[in-house]
Amino acid sequence: MSKNDLGSLQYVQKVYDTRVYTKNISGKMDFRIQAGDKDITVPGQLRMRRDSVIRIQLFIPLLGSEIGRLEFTPTYVLIIDRMHKQYVKADYRQVDFLQQHGITFYSLQALFWNQLLLPGNKTVKESDLEKFTADASKGQVSLNDGNMSYLWTCDPASGQIKKADVTYNDKQGRSSLTVDYAGFTAVGVKQFPANIVLNLKTDATKHVKAVLMGINMHRVTTDSDWETRSTISDRYTKVDPKDILSKITML
Repeated sequence: MSKNDLGSLQYVQKVYDTRVYTKNISGKMDFRIQAGDKDITVPGQLRMRRDSVIRIQLFIPLLGSEIGRLEFTPTYVLIIDRMHKQYVKADYRQVDFLQQHGITFYSLQALFWNQLLLPGNKTVKESDLEKFTADASKGQVSLNDGNMSYLWTCDPASGQIKKADVTYNDKQGRSSLTVDYAGFTAVGVKQFPANIVLNLKTDATKHVKAVLMGINMHRVTTDSDWETRSTISDRYTKVDPKDILSKITML
């Protein structure tokens, strides 16, 4: 291994070591969604349990009643629309956008948890770090995997991830997901971003689509006193998962 390669690996190790150790992340938040001419902010709750679930709950301002829920587990995606008494529940292969772009629960988990990801793997192990390349002077770590490319922009000194760019290119078109992290707060001996903004753009569908989702947590806790699986009322109607992006923007 050359001296430059060694320096690159050392920087990837520094970035890898910034990940939080806790099993649970939870907190009340303000949730913003922007799509087309729609731009709203509502109160909500983010709950995550490592290797189990990512859940976003949305509430009616002032009243506090839940209006919608977005839940990712290792085996399925669930969207509950309480206003229209509808839900979408599908595995990742049934949702064209997720399947075509190789998006799994574990890749989403890495993005929400502010850490590196390796497509097809549940976690990134120390033995995987040599698969990444880095430019420590720019604070950048990158990875290419077929049609997918990943770029993490980090604090050059600490290695803390400040931004993740995921790009997918094929004959169908181009899709990109940008995740910005800010408002870092202590969780144990590590730092976790209380502010997360996800910006998704794709022209791989019939029409160009862009969705922005912003999470601004009031306080980050490690509370574990909550159920990891949502139940669905028999009064709710199941709807087709084909256009899941549109359903998310309807919550």
